[in-house]
Amino acid sequence: MGAELCQVHGVQLGQLCCPHVTSAIRGSLEVLPDSAVSANIDLLDDGSKLLPIVVCQSCAARFNIAVNANLPGEAFEREELILAPRCGICFAAWRDGRSGSDA
Repeated sequence: MGAELCQVHGVQLGQLCCPHVTSAIRGSLEVLPDSAVSANIDLLDDGSKLLPIVVCQSCAARFNIAVNANLPGEAFEREELILAPRCGICFAAWRDGRSGSDA
């Protein structure tokens, strides 16, 4: 989870997503919610601090991320794996097939 200053909803907490899912949430790229891969980064590598992430199929394949996987904390430190927070309201609207401004 992280915070984003959403242009529609103001400051919101939300999922960490790859750039492709982010573009889909904003409506500029088509990534279907059913094709997105949800996983967790185990920040302390002991199961006590799990950080949920959502990535597209392409990023999942590139970084070997399986559905519902618990990735080691070092995954969060990889420079090539770009994750950024998205507005939770817009994310939920995308996931549920609604427009973010309808939420």
